[in-house]
Amino acid sequence: MTLDESNLVDDLLVSSHRWQEVYAVRLGLPRCDSTCRAYQLPVDRLSADEAAAISDLKIWKRNGETVDALVEGLTWQQRAGLQTTLRNKRIGYDVFKSERFSKEEIHIFFQQAKEALYPKFVARGLIKISAEAA
Repeated sequence: MTLDESNLVDDLLVSSHRWQEVYAVRLGLPRCDSTCRAYQLPVDRLSADEAAAISDLKIWKRNGETVDALVEGLTWQQRAGLQTTLRNKRIGYDVFKSERFSKEEIHIFFQQAKEALYPKFVARGLIKISAEAA
């Protein structure tokens, strides 16, 4: 895997990790009345910026769900390395660690996870390969 491909996988994983942190199943009372749950503003009343923001959120959600499903296919060691590294990347410091693995092992598992996920990302269309790179 080249450095550019590695950076593309990193960007996709960090974005998916942010989605995963935002999305959480909420228990308890619903946020809105059941009669208003399916209401959506008519498309003709949205500004171009609002429509673009809604479209971006839908893409972000779909990509997050797809990456999450692909990550579930990894070994537990690779998932542990992935989650630990992504948490640290998200905050910018090496704060999180694993009690089971050393920093070097976490890095090795993270690299293995990226190597395993890259062809799956390409196959799902999450990462585009340019014509000259192929």
